[in-house]
Amino acid sequence: MIQKDDYNKKPTGTLKMIMHKGGTYNIETGKIENGKIITQKEIKNIIVTLASNFLAMRMAPGSKAGQTSSGTYIPGITDGEYNSSGLKYLAVGTGPLTDNTKPYNKDTNRPKWDLLNPPTETVTQTHLNNEVFRKKFTDWKFLDTAGNLSSIATNVLLLSTTFLENEANAPLMELGLFGGTNVNSSNGEPGNNNVSDTKDTGLMFNYKTFAAWTKDASSRITIIYKITF
Repeated sequence: MIQKDDYNKKPTGTLKMIMHKGGTYNIETGKIENGKIITQKEIKNIIVTLASNFLAMRMAPGSKAGQTSSGTYIPGITDGEYNSSGLKYLAVGTGPLTDNTKPYNKDTNRPKWDLLNPPTETVTQTHLNNEVFRKKFTDWKFLDTAGNLSSIATNVLLLSTTFLENEANAPLMELGLFGGTNVNSSNGEPGNNNVSDTKDTGLMFNYKTFAAWTKDASSRITIIYKITF
């Protein structure tokens, strides 16, 4: 018999952040290759309320759900995009700035938050307070119950994104995953289901705040998400 609490169960997730000089993250080995790790941390993240809308969209019957652009499901392909309403981008931000209408500047437009103690995230969050950069996933895979890579679809998804030396350079204190209907950036509009490389577009799936990681042009940051549905 289905219990009332069964309807209240939500996805869970953890994330790992790695700041490194050069190199690339290998999702199959879980290591930075040909680079030097500066620092790393692993933390739990919060799945926001809108994730329920997201999952419903993803599960809705449709001719293209769960298919690649060729119409065939292929688990673990590098690009891994479906023609549906799945996760698409990882976005990072600084938290609110002195003037959110202007870009971050270390001298004239700094974050309002305490760099070492930002506010705790909430499930009602719908976008980043000040999105600096967003990027499509570098790679994704399914994991089996033992945490190994799976050649078939499972309920555990592993996602990774690497921000290069010229990307997301700021004191980063917030991040989130976004998805929805994939559109061209010119059509992306904040506040609806359309998602693109334009900031604040799409549906937020999760949200996390953390003590500032100050990224500059000498480093890369790789962020790895593991989400269990």
